Amino acid sequence: MKTKKINIKNKLLIISIILSRNFYITAMNELDTTFGPGNNGTVTTNIDDENAQIYNINLQSDNKIVGIGYGGDSNSQFALGRYTTGGILDTSFGSNGIVLTTIDVEAQAFAGGINGASGTIIAGGFAYDNISTKFALTRYSSTGGLDASFGTAGIVKTLVGDGSTINAIALDTNKNIVAGGEASISGNGLFAVARYLAADGSLDTTGFNPGGSQPGTVTTQIQIQAVIHAITIQSSDGKIVAGGFSKNVSTNNQFALARYNPDGSLDTSGFNSGGSQPGTIVTPIGNGDQINGIAIDGSGNVVAAGFATISGLQQFAVARYTSAGVLDTGFATSGIFTTDISNFANGAAGTSIAVQSDGKIVIGGYTNDPVALFAVIRLNSNGTLDSTFGTGGIETVMVQDFAQANSILIQPDGKIVAGGLAFSNDTNLNSFALARLNRNNTDFITITSIANGSTILTRTPTVAGTASATGAEVDVLIDSSLFTTGTISATGAWNVGNTNILSNGTHVIQSNLLVSGIKIADYAVDFNVNANDFITITTPTHATTIGGNTTAINGSSNLISKEVLVFLDGIFFGSTTTDNSGNWSVSSTGTLSSGTHVIEAIIINSAGNLIADSFSRFIVS
Repeated sequence: MKTKKINIKNKLLIISIILSRNFYITAMNELDTTFGPGNNGTVTTNIDDENAQIYNINLQSDNKIVGIGYGGDSNSQFALGRYTTGGILDTSFGSNGIVLTTIDVEAQAFAGGINGASGTIIAGGFAYDNISTKFALTRYSSTGGLDASFGTAGIVKTLVGDGSTINAIALDTNKNIVAGGEASISGNGLFAVARYLAADGSLDTTGFNPGGSQPGTVTTQIQIQAVIHAITIQSSDGKIVAGGFSKNVSTNNQFALARYNPDGSLDTSGFNSGGSQPGTIVTPIGNGDQINGIAIDGSGNVVAAGFATISGLQQFAVARYTSAGVLDTGFATSGIFTTDISNFANGAAGTSIAVQSDGKIVIGGYTNDPVALFAVIRLNSNGTLDSTFGTGGIETVMVQDFAQANSILIQPDGKIVAGGLAFSNDTNLNSFALARLNRNNTDFITITSIANGSTILTRTPTVAGTASATGAEVDVLIDSSLFTTGTISATGAWNVGNTNILSNGTHVIQSNLLVSGIKIADYAVDFNVNANDFITITTPTHATTIGGNTTAINGSSNLISKEVLVFLDGIFFGSTTTDNSGNWSVSSTGTLSSGTHVIEAIIINSAGNLIADSFSRFIVS
């Protein structure tokens, strides 16, 4: 028995898509053009001239992206690819960025995870040895080598029931691996979950369903057929939530969820306790439904995404359940959201889900209308489409001749990465595919204090502007060198003083908007400096007569934040610094003798060299 997630590699569908490829309509305004070797927001990777596909993507602590799926000889190997933050294959990983692992006659990976502390990478799926299909796990070092301390030479295989496949993986707080999928027992498909110890990959036989028929694993029959396609762990209590589909003889596939206590027992008292099968819930939406992704939001609700077939059309579908395991009627329509973005029978599906820190919900998948495209939708926390994202909350991306996104993640800067497959008509092959989207239509930063192409008369200009992300960091570069940093105010404004003295001539100032250290927008201006540095003494004014008490000496300059030294009759009098407007002042309570006096004010640079000076000769009466 081998199961796979949604796959649109149907030859007739491919032909119909290719024939109609010139008629697609897609919005591209969300693509991050800093991503990918062509700076077009997308990446495709052919692996050994064989079919390949990403089923799961993860983000490392250094923000590198790891894609996990299948590839290699006859599509029979676990395949991993690692990409830099800019979307380029990381040649320090595996063989030029790619790792292929042969397990048995056939093997494919559908799930993965990363141990953030050690950087080790987990991949999970199935392995088939011509006799049976088994849960299969591999663990790799951060450089892509199999971890010999895990299982047998980095590989673990487990037969659950008569045959079993991993479709989803989550890591608990102890970095133990919780794998979910399907087990076939006496001809019926059951939810199947296994927990493996982080130390060596052995089954947790003492802590997870220790009294079961196969300790370390648990199977749950929901109706007559059920398969897990998504799994997550609640951070608040360690409970495991698994989702997929179930069906009876008289029904089509329906959304199905189960929640397990950390010991592997069904949470019958806390999850849909009043249902017909406590610990589980089945939700019919259309005439053929399936959960492919699960997330826990900030309120502890379970948000499940996948597809539903309504009036003959397959659509994105999202349901939200309270922490008690019942539909949240405050979400969308009675707890369920669906949207039809394709006119094809098998035209659209959600394959994965993530919840942003602000509660907005991102669902990735695909749509055929009529060309197969990556599709990403974003919902507000109440289940309505978010109009600030894509076109009316929906973004589609064409990658090669057709594409399907199987997994999404949200970077710390809010950008969305989608991974899956792209099919090329030229090679007749599926390849690894990635796309990165900006988080909003409206991310921006500007420079308002200096107009592009302008000439300014100061060599120490103030740089100011506006930006979209309040509280975020702005980095200011002058002629490609980092000059200073600032913070976007609550009103979206930013302002940094330039204490560098620019030479006369042409310069470039660039402002970068950063969220969690990652640039999300930038803005640059070219301008010309044509200024003569000066300092003036305005009090006491030159050639005037004053009284004997000198209370203040002040003046101005075209240079800001620069040191000013003041001398009276050749003797050091005091020092100060020009303010952001170039003004300066030195106070004194002394009494000057009658007669003529001379004040000299000079500006020096950090090396102590004279930049400009000024004299004031006056008479004390």
